[in-house]
Amino acid sequence: MTMPRTVGDKVDALFIDTAIPKDIALHLLNVWIDNLETTESQINKSLITTVGIIIAFLTLDTGILTKIEFLGTDLQRTGLVLCIVPVAITFFYYRYVSLMTFAGSLCIAIAVLYKKLHDPIYRSGLDMLTHYPSIRNLESFDAAQPLSRIRFFYRITTEVVQDVLFFGPIIGLAYCLYRLRHYPDIGPILWWIITIFSVLFIIRAWTFGFRDLHDTNYRDRRRKPSSDKSSLPSDKEPVSSD
Repeated sequence: MTMPRTVGDKVDALFIDTAIPKDIALHLLNVWIDNLETTESQINKSLITTVGIIIAFLTLDTGILTKIEFLGTDLQRTGLVLCIVPVAITFFYYRYVSLMTFAGSLCIAIAVLYKKLHDPIYRSGLDMLTHYPSIRNLESFDAAQPLSRIRFFYRITTEVVQDVLFFGPIIGLAYCLYRLRHYPDIGPILWWIITIFSVLFIIRAWTFGFRDLHDTNYRDRRRKPSSDKSSLPSDKEPVSSD
């Protein structure tokens, strides 16, 4: 017996043999929607914090400001102060990417559960209206609506936005590390320690970010249902979506 591997397959498996009671399914749905809202809020905060840290570094490094106040403390334009920035960027980047991955899993779980409870909601993409109105979710909902002849444009522009959000902080990190090498109060040992910690956060983030979240159950919402079969491996028995 093949164990379900993706989030969508695991939700589908709840309806194999003996279907999950409807009250439990509705409870899961409500909890997942609440968790998605909380996760999306945290994503926005992490992204805004990351951008704010990069801007603060630029203002100090370029001399626009000689000091900034943070939590009641004046931070001066010195290498020993600015060396905190790369680690902070990569930490919030790691947090941002891991939260995005978790939100993606929640979106899939919500979508497939709607599919099992009432297929027309899933096919029409109305389950997306339960998502937190972040920029990413608004783009996903908008891209699901247009005619097929302009879906390519929506897909390309959405991917560009996602690439900017995914690789933008890495570019900011590279600039920070480059500039820190010019500060005399940061020796090569400290610089390498900062770089190693930053790279470790990036690697950990990418283990989340490159995880395969593309679930057949989630992607086939635009297809007309040809049969009432489960999307689990072929050795499974057909499952009704009612």
